[in-house]
Amino acid sequence: MSEDDFGAWEGRVWQAAAALGIEGQGVVHDRYRPLLTKFHGAGMPVELAADVLVEQVKIALDQFSVLADSLTIVTDNMQLVLQVLDGEDNPVFVGHGMTKLRAGIAVLSDEMANLAPFAGIDDPAFDPIATRSERLEACHERDTFLDQIRAAAESAE
Repeated sequence: MSEDDFGAWEGRVWQAAAALGIEGQGVVHDRYRPLLTKFHGAGMPVELAADVLVEQVKIALDQFSVLADSLTIVTDNMQLVLQVLDGEDNPVFVGHGMTKLRAGIAVLSDEMANLAPFAGIDDPAFDPIATRSERLEACHERDTFLDQIRAAAESAE
């Protein structure tokens, strides 16, 4: 395989991936080049390589989203703890924070359960049916709590 042959093939793969909605540039090209090198060496057709590449990028985006959500949950939790330690004693504020965090953790757990099979993880703790149920319950609890706070605020006006 010459470098020119691979370069032209790789360019066509990225064009096909762009047509499927994945715009790869710079660091993305560099990150996926080893995978594309293997595909090219195996004689994989451009369209199939692009399809696989798109799925890989979508999985990576899902994983990144879960990590970003995790960071938000940790940050929110730390802020709540610091406010409580600084003397925040409003039970509505603390309850809202805890309810919001519980919902965030349930969403994160559900997203992890959705990604677990891609990593070969078959663990009952990541059962998508159970985590989806917990997610729906926690988000409903959060939304109900917020509705109660709004109603109390409106009646106080």
